[in-house]
Amino acid sequence: MHMSTEQSMCNRPLRALLLISAILMNATACTLLDKVDKISKTPGLEEVLEKEANKKEPGRLVQREPVLSRLQATPPALDFGNTAVASQDQQTVAIFNPSQFPVTVIRITVEGVGFTLAPRTSDRVEIPAHGRLDVGITFQPPDRRVRSGLLFLEIDSAGGRDTRVVLKGRGM
Repeated sequence: MHMSTEQSMCNRPLRALLLISAILMNATACTLLDKVDKISKTPGLEEVLEKEANKKEPGRLVQREPVLSRLQATPPALDFGNTAVASQDQQTVAIFNPSQFPVTVIRITVEGVGFTLAPRTSDRVEIPAHGRLDVGITFQPPDRRVRSGLLFLEIDSAGGRDTRVVLKGRGM
């Protein structure tokens, strides 16, 4: 199988990881690399493992769970309680970086009716080692209903990428 230079460069980190895995599992690197080369697109390691698991158990669909980042949210959930319709309440969640190195947040988003991010200058923020980032969330219920949502922070990491905070409130 011939690969273009671009494909070869994209596969280098994956090939190195597979070689290390092969050594640790007493398998041959060629066997693992052949499995990757047979897949039409350049897969991530999770995709390879997911496809292999689905082959072993064809009647059961195996899906990977999102890998959470090391960042810690305090509180882990925001409850706005009862808020008058069309008025707004704002709360802050502190995001802590317990790592020995800085972590870059590349995207901050909020999902859910009535929930918005407090104004920020940029999504891309670096949290220093053992540092903290405060994120403001506003709840403005449009009607008299219980609402829920999620705050997502995505970091620039090969490991866990997401930090999630559950949001809830009730329009009164």
